[in-house]
Amino acid sequence: MNDYTIIENRSFFSDFVYYKTAESLPDFRSLISSIEDVFPRVSLINNFIFVKAGGLTLPDGRKLFIKKYEKRDFFYRLEFVVRKTRAEKFWHASLVLEKNNIFHPKICAVLVKKKMGLFDGAYIITEWVHNTFSPDTSPDLFKDASKRESFCSDVIGLLCKIHNAGIFHGDTKLYNFFMVPNPDGEEKLGIWDLDGAICYDELPERKRYRDLGRLTASFIEFYIKNEVNMDKNEFADKILYLYKCGTGITLNHDILNKISNKHLTRKGFI
Repeated sequence: MNDYTIIENRSFFSDFVYYKTAESLPDFRSLISSIEDVFPRVSLINNFIFVKAGGLTLPDGRKLFIKKYEKRDFFYRLEFVVRKTRAEKFWHASLVLEKNNIFHPKICAVLVKKKMGLFDGAYIITEWVHNTFSPDTSPDLFKDASKRESFCSDVIGLLCKIHNAGIFHGDTKLYNFFMVPNPDGEEKLGIWDLDGAICYDELPERKRYRDLGRLTASFIEFYIKNEVNMDKNEFADKILYLYKCGTGITLNHDILNKISNKHLTRKGFI
């Protein structure tokens, strides 16, 4: 794609960087080259041992989201000699989403560091999204029957578009969907957290089940939390119907339930 360039060709030993040329290239090139000095100024919203992420406001007032992946043990670093890193998966999935007009935080730059040919950490920079949705603080989307139906249809419709584009997301819980207000007052639904995504020419059926089963379980989880009376089998049939409408593909009820119940059992809802 013409809007994207690789600063350094990927090689076994050197760091490599992807950046978007259409988004103020000098700023991002300068930022990514000094990212290790800049990252301590990031206001963290996730602070785990191996993954840290948060927001950074630039001098001109723009806000960015920056995610850092720490290096781990030798064998973890070794596997990325032949496999794409999570940062690279994020980059390539973002390109496919943008090409297919699927709403997501626009990617700005990615840095993957190498040391003696081994993975030595990575950074992702995207635009900051002013999200207005959280399943924990949006009870009306679950308790109000009309809103519940509309929201479910919108989310499944978005997943259909993602799958039609050949992308397996890998973690389709409701926390990974977001909303931003449009100028007309309506809210636009998008998806984020793409670092587990895999791009295919044709999405395998097993990957469709995995994403759809995880999403079905996430809906049921929040229906239970919000004391919504529902029949899980009828709900699964509805999900399968919406998915067929959006993709033209018929999936099996029992397989979907098996995957969904596995997630619900793990989280203590069954």
